[in-house]
Amino acid sequence: MASRDLRDALGGHLPEGFHFGDVLGMRRTKAIAGEACFEIEIGPEHLNRHGSVHGGVLMAMLDTAGLWTISDPDDEAAPKAVTVSLNCSFVGRSEAGDSSIRATGRISKQGRRTYFASIVAESQPSGQLVATGQGVYSKIA
Repeated sequence: MASRDLRDALGGHLPEGFHFGDVLGMRRTKAIAGEACFEIEIGPEHLNRHGSVHGGVLMAMLDTAGLWTISDPDDEAAPKAVTVSLNCSFVGRSEAGDSSIRATGRISKQGRRTYFASIVAESQPSGQLVATGQGVYSKIA
């Protein structure tokens, strides 16, 4: 859907600060220098036909956590960066009784314009590792 179509569907404007993570129900739960953590409460809209959290949801969480590693922990503004590359491995599934997914990204190397992040996604409260990723991000002016 083109951005104009989306604005029309939302009554003529996008809410201030609206982003894709809002659609999934993501929220930032931790922010320290070089690290960011995002969580979602698992709902039926996050599941695939097998009853597992959809891989697209996990990749979006990995990407978001990796991107936000560069952000100022005291600032709610989105980081001024874009994703260059994202690799993901799906390594497990949620345990029975798990109610959320937590993605944690950490900067592994940083240059003047490019930074690299290692990211993990874990099902909560079991702590079961469900996906790992490596992201490359470029800072924009």
